[in-house]
Amino acid sequence: MQARPLFERPDKRINVLIVDASALFRAKMARTLGEAPGVAAIETARGPVEARAKLASFRPDVVVVDDVAKMRPELLRELAAKAIVATASDVAGAIGARPAAAPASAAARVIAVGASTGGTEATHLLLSMLPADMPGIVVVQHMPPGFTRSYAERLDRETAFAVKEAASGDPVLPGRVLIAPGECQMKLKRYGDGYRVDIFKGDRVSGHCPSVDVLFESVAQTAGSRSIGVLLTGMGSDGAKGLLSIRRQGGRTYGQDEATSVVYGMPKAALALGAVEKQLPIGRMAQALVAATRPGA
Repeated sequence: MQARPLFERPDKRINVLIVDASALFRAKMARTLGEAPGVAAIETARGPVEARAKLASFRPDVVVVDDVAKMRPELLRELAAKAIVATASDVAGAIGARPAAAPASAAARVIAVGASTGGTEATHLLLSMLPADMPGIVVVQHMPPGFTRSYAERLDRETAFAVKEAASGDPVLPGRVLIAPGECQMKLKRYGDGYRVDIFKGDRVSGHCPSVDVLFESVAQTAGSRSIGVLLTGMGSDGAKGLLSIRRQGGRTYGQDEATSVVYGMPKAALALGAVEKQLPIGRMAQALVAATRPGA
């Protein structure tokens, strides 16, 4: 099977570290990743000691593990703080089942993404797996002021999308991603045949500003059945009620699964409310979103 360029970055080829006690797994994954044109170098580590050393010396962009659930939580946190953490199933989906480009008619839809703890890398991975002609995407990531701009700039450099920290009046366009600024709420507003965002100082909702619930509720009210809600890893329950509103309005809703979440809080709360249409590992989320934006979906 020919590898597809899921791991490619527009500005560079990436380093991948494979961490697992099994020599067979490490060898098999190294062969698989060796076919990916976006991979510059591959290193392996048998366990925590080697993994920590390689984090410092090799500086991987992506760390591949067999099963997140089997990893020590403290090591997982260290890895996630310095690189994208992907599972074997993520890699299989990335190389073997990269989604096809979305059709132009998908532009009428809007995709709303919410995330907290672990979400910076989860969102990064999700956007890296999506084609650039997707519908406009609006994102709330729990981050303090100042960090959202640099995060948006990083996503702009490292994904195929035009990404920026949102300002009031910014249009939501295909191929564009708007990130809510820290300490500001973001709502979706109808503007002619399309959408714009409204950015404003507001109270904390569900304990947060920006709040995923604020964004999702506005998306449900404004885009209705043309909306797609995605709730990724994070602590607490922000976004659960808003995702339910999107589903009740006929929109499509997705939640990240426990195995690939750094903290399975927000997606778990949404699942308990009946807000999640499909729960998926982060490596399969892009494929589902592309399918949801096809004509007739």
